[in-house]
Amino acid sequence: MENTQSTSQATLDALIIGQGIAGSILAHELLEAGLQVRIIDKPQPRSSSRIAGGLYNPITGRTMVKTWRADELFPHLEDYYRNLEQKLKARFLRDCKIFRPFFTQEEQNEWLAQWDDDRYRHAIERIDTGQMDLNKHLKATLGGLYLKNAGTVETLTLVEAFTRHFINLGIYKEASFDEHAMELTSEGLIYEGVHYRRLIFANGYQAGNSQYFGWLPFRPVSGDILELECEQEPYCIYNRGIFLTPKGDRGTSRCGSTYRHKPLDEQVNDEGVMQIESKLQKLVNFNYKIVNAVAGIRPATYDRKPFLGRHPKHNQLYIFNGLGAKGVSLAPFFATQLKNHLLNKNYLIDSEVNITRCEKKFFNH
Repeated sequence: MENTQSTSQATLDALIIGQGIAGSILAHELLEAGLQVRIIDKPQPRSSSRIAGGLYNPITGRTMVKTWRADELFPHLEDYYRNLEQKLKARFLRDCKIFRPFFTQEEQNEWLAQWDDDRYRHAIERIDTGQMDLNKHLKATLGGLYLKNAGTVETLTLVEAFTRHFINLGIYKEASFDEHAMELTSEGLIYEGVHYRRLIFANGYQAGNSQYFGWLPFRPVSGDILELECEQEPYCIYNRGIFLTPKGDRGTSRCGSTYRHKPLDEQVNDEGVMQIESKLQKLVNFNYKIVNAVAGIRPATYDRKPFLGRHPKHNQLYIFNGLGAKGVSLAPFFATQLKNHLLNKNYLIDSEVNITRCEKKFFNH
């Protein structure tokens, strides 16, 4: 689909390739800053942005540690998405507690001991020691943590709302991007007769196939998610080894997910489904019915941190990518960072995410 708004020969500020979570939020930030932006995307039903679980969670992992950069990411995250809901006239934020059960008595004792630790106070709402109403629904006799500043973003609803918004602005084109048809110039680039100052790759794992950014060490992973009808609707998000969400806009709860490097495809993996079910049966006491299963490819990176920044040789080419499974948490913070850099070259991109960290080892000069 293309909006046929006429374009003058004036140079536009940016062409963004990809309209998933990363590309959409970056485009929004640039537009809010007054830049002239266009977006090209060929939406795929099984793209990671469209099927993602969309969890944001201040404490993650098997050992339950603070999410990377949690103190910067989470204080304003929900306000950011609430403002987007008003802007896009859509509902996709579900701020919802997460319950993480304890698996051992030692784990329970450890968290009780650090309940007053300032590092976790912003994230933990309370600790339950097993006297909860959830006992009849969950296999969690030792209790667990209730986490705040957590929830889900219905990523499909978010992306589709952005699509409508960009179409109404006349800046969106539904098409595949052909980088061989791009002409680089001293002042930027020309694509399909339009002049741009810069082009930004925000097209997920497919950026790894680019002649310009294929050198970056992407480590994409496939993952499966189940859609369930549950006999007992989850009271909040249950999260330990897998996640199980309350019923969403599609009328089902979502449960996942798996991580596999092979086979790397968008086909539901039977072994992955069995793995999710095995973990689910160890978590819940109620019956459920699988009504659908989906799979996608996440644009993960070698060090699990995003790729932001300018190409080492071509100053007009940028990338905003590799947000992986934490896209809804990372996108607002780092899109703002890239926007600030584009507006002011003296504003430095964080060294932990800047692609300069990869140049010495991976870029072939």
